[in-house]
Amino acid sequence: MRLVIATGGLGTNIGEIKTILLDLLPNISQKNLSLILYAGTQPDFREMFYALPRQFGIPVGDITNSTPVRVIYDESIIRANQELIEHAFPWADGFVTKPSGDMAYDAVGAGCFLLSLSPWGPWEENIERIFTNLGILKKAQPARFGQQLDQLVFSGWVKDAIAA
Repeated sequence: MRLVIATGGLGTNIGEIKTILLDLLPNISQKNLSLILYAGTQPDFREMFYALPRQFGIPVGDITNSTPVRVIYDESIIRANQELIEHAFPWADGFVTKPSGDMAYDAVGAGCFLLSLSPWGPWEENIERIFTNLGILKKAQPARFGQQLDQLVFSGWVKDAIAA
């Protein structure tokens, strides 16, 4: 499975993303997962996205590498988003991100399922509710993310959400 884990622009979700990665990375090869980690313009995310996979002995590189974990980061939001458009949306089966704005909309438009990080305010809560009702979004459970992902694949939800 090909999964993108992405920060929303403000980086308010760094704790949730770190918890997800700490749960997911130790078993990445057994789960046959490839990851793109989108840091945008956030240097703290970039640092974490390189450090955590290395902590588990997992090769990590930038978006041009063929490593199991690749990172999108640039000081320019335009270049970072261009890499997201060129490499992540056409590649991914699913996105883990906040249910906000263009990240969620573009992921859905690309035919991906969404696992939602905590929404930030009523607008994102509404988006989360709409996409949940459409059958393409589930709320992520960071502390048991690997188990949740396995259950969603086994139940057929991932396949159904991609087909929706």
